[in-house]
Parts: sequence; structure tokens; C-alpha cells
Amino acid sequence: MSTSSEIKKSSPPVALTFDDGPYGKVTEKILDILKEKVAFATFFITGEHISRYPSVLRRIFNDGHLIANHGFSHSPFLFLRTSKEILNNIKKGESAIYSELKMRPRFYRPPHGLILPVTKKKIQAAGYEVILWTIMTSVMSADYFACTKTEKIVHYILNRLQPGSIIVLHDGVANRFNYPRENVIQALPKIIDGIRAKGYEIVPLDQLIGEEAYF
Repeated sequence: MSTSSEIKKSSPPVALTFDDGPYGKVTEKILDILKEKVAFATFFITGEHISRYPSVLRRIFNDGHLIANHGFSHSPFLFLRTSKEILNNIKKGESAIYSELKMRPRFYRPPHGLILPVTKKKIQAAGYEVILWTIMTSVMSADYFACTKTEKIVHYILNRLQPGSIIVLHDGVANRFNYPRENVIQALPKIIDGIRAKGYEIVPLDQLIGEEAYF
């Protein structure tokens, strides 16, 4: 993984993140691209996928990428549950990650980015760093739909880059399996090349936000 001394101080930093994996061969292809491009990302892991693809999770970590928590399940209505239930979902996802990697991520992204302020405070009080996105400092494209064209994903991201952007892509799709991800796979090399052509530096999320990634 790149160290802070290797990051060009003159290049504004951005971070690549992936949600909803591990997702079998899709994630493997994404990892191949990242390795070829010498780029490091953060993978927000959905715990219930780990039992299907434990070796993919281990490869993500062994390739030098950050592991983050996306909860165990990916219900769009999770944010309506009690804070205790949501924390239990986070901890269940954490346990699934720990069973394979013997480490516990601090970064947590709620499903669909939905979280109530009172719940966010309780999650932070438990020591987790909630990673969301805003219009000014992060980037999200509709890459999770198989019908979204590759060029649209690339154009959307590259035209919204700002220093400190957190780019959200999806190697998986919530609770579905075998859902096409070719648009993301084809877009990723163009995104990486485009980011660098614009003078930005891709850095790990912990370096971007100045927080420790693990407990």
C-alpha cells in the first residue's frame, strides 16, 4: 500500500470505494485492474456475502486494500430499526469479517447511505467512523444498475471530481447474486486513468480522512 510519503503533495487526493462485496469473479476482476494500475481502494463488505466468497475477502486484504463494514445484511429499511438492532447488524458484519481476517474495521457505511442522526451518534459512540457522502466531497454514480452505460459512469465521476472526493462504486449488488457488473469492470480502468490525467492522486481512505481504519 502507498505510504503518505509516496503521495505527491501537489496532487489533490481522492479515494476509491466499493460497496456490497465480496462478489466472486466480479471482485476478482476489479482486484486485477487495481493491481495492474497500482491503485488502492476501500471495500465496504456485506457480511452475509463472506460465507460465499471467503477467499475473495482474504485476497482484498492481502492485496493491500482496506476492509470496511457495510453491515451484515443490506436491507433498505434497516435505518428504521432501533439503534440497538442496527448496532447488532454492524457487529454481526464485523464478526463475519473477523472470522476470516482477525481484524475489526472502524469504517462503516450504512446500506444505501441511510442513517438517522440519533443512530449515527450511537454508532460513533461505539467507536465506529460513519462514512457517508456529500455533494461537495464525494462522488456516486448509478453503476449498480446493469443498464447504466460504462461511458455514463466514467463521465459522471470524472466531471464531479473535487479534492477529497470519495468515489462510490459497486462490485456487488445488495442481496442479489450473479447480477451483471461488466459496466463497472469496463469503467474502472478509464476512471483510474481519468483521475490521474486530471492531476488527482488516488489514496487509501484512511489517509484521505486521517482516521485509523481498524480497531
